[in-house]
Amino acid sequence: MKKLFVFILFLSIYNSFAFDLYSVKLSKNEKLEGTFSINVSNNQSVHLLFIKDSETKKFVIKPLFLNQTKVVKELESYTLDSKPNIIANHYLDNNFVISNYDEDSKKLTVIEFDLITGKFKDKIVENYLKPKIIFNQNGKTYLINLNTENQKQLRVDVIINTNQIVSSAIKLDPNFYKKFKSVINDSPDVINQEVFVKNGSIKKNRVYLNDDNLYFTNENNDKTTSLFTFNLNDKTSATTIFDFNLDNKTKDFNSYVFADKLMNVTSKYDDIDIKYFDLKTSKLIKELSLNTDLKSLFNNDKIQNFLNEEKKPSLKITSTINSTKDNNYKITISRVNINDYNYNYNWWWFQSFMMQQMQMQQMMQMSARGGFGPKNDYNDIYISEKRKPETLEFVVNNQFEIQASNNVSSVFKNIDKDEIIKEFEKDKSIKNFTATFLEDELIYVYQNNKSKEIFINFKKFD
Repeated sequence: MKKLFVFILFLSIYNSFAFDLYSVKLSKNEKLEGTFSINVSNNQSVHLLFIKDSETKKFVIKPLFLNQTKVVKELESYTLDSKPNIIANHYLDNNFVISNYDEDSKKLTVIEFDLITGKFKDKIVENYLKPKIIFNQNGKTYLINLNTENQKQLRVDVIINTNQIVSSAIKLDPNFYKKFKSVINDSPDVINQEVFVKNGSIKKNRVYLNDDNLYFTNENNDKTTSLFTFNLNDKTSATTIFDFNLDNKTKDFNSYVFADKLMNVTSKYDDIDIKYFDLKTSKLIKELSLNTDLKSLFNNDKIQNFLNEEKKPSLKITSTINSTKDNNYKITISRVNINDYNYNYNWWWFQSFMMQQMQMQQMMQMSARGGFGPKNDYNDIYISEKRKPETLEFVVNNQFEIQASNNVSSVFKNIDKDEIIKEFEKDKSIKNFTATFLEDELIYVYQNNKSKEIFINFKKFD
């Protein structure tokens, strides 16, 4: 009986802990304007509260660190004169680094929070041009733009921490300068390969960061792809035109860069061709066909449905590649509706969308220039189709040889985020909700509409 009592007591304590990880109530002069949640490392997360002080008229970033044992630690707060506008973040060596950009003053503020000591350091860069391209990869932030002093150079600022901001200028190929300028000024889709993305980009211009190479791709109307390569180590650039020899039967095509390779997917009314190139040599490694090489992997109905979708003018083909845990590559080929699809790897944008759904009265504030969290440059909201198009998935090795098993685990888990957060979309009692996905659970922060109390909680999922 005593053991049973202890066990029940333990469950009671555990459940209480699990559903009340953290709570705080702000003072009368403080108003919560927004939140932001991000997974940093090893099932740890950081949650930022954006607070406006009515007395000082200043804005406070209050960071909360949730460790592996689900203990919340309050870090030292940071105060700004104007609205926070976080454009990037990264995590490295127990430091969480955010970059805030004030468009009015053209001021870049890099803030480094030490997750062990709880203290912060900052670095302010005046007269900083708003970056055109932003990457958060390899435990660093990359801010990319054309050089203001010499437009025929690409400027890359790599932020490691407040003491290490490395700037470099790489000369552009003079023969392709105008072409590249039009690409970078067209806001190319940033393809982050450190996360799982179900569908690829359908925009003509894209940019990738593989190891120390920046790759810009432009899919041309003459059915070729221009590749602009910038090596961040030796500060060199090169331009290559890939001619895929596409004929009149070609209805659509899509390219994807991964691990210093380029994959081109060509869609025809009666087949799908896939070519794989080595970017170092520009040579074709392998070519596959749906009707011949991949036919045995899928049933006839699936293949026929996939080919029939080519007749729908609103659907465009996409491709993406994800690493598998056994050091192979899982290729996904699918189609999306061009009328309502935006490629988006960034969970920040999704959180902004959620906040808009739950806080319609703040729509104008969310769409205005500036804001309280990571900025999104998307004008359209992603609307899921009622009937999902067919998807083809298969696994290849580094030489693009088809592997027998498709049922393999990818490095980055495929999580149905829409399904998991449905209950929060419908909950009218909460606001300022943001969340981050760990290995098997959702960590989220929100404010109760009535009590104004702020909570951090978690939810397990399969």
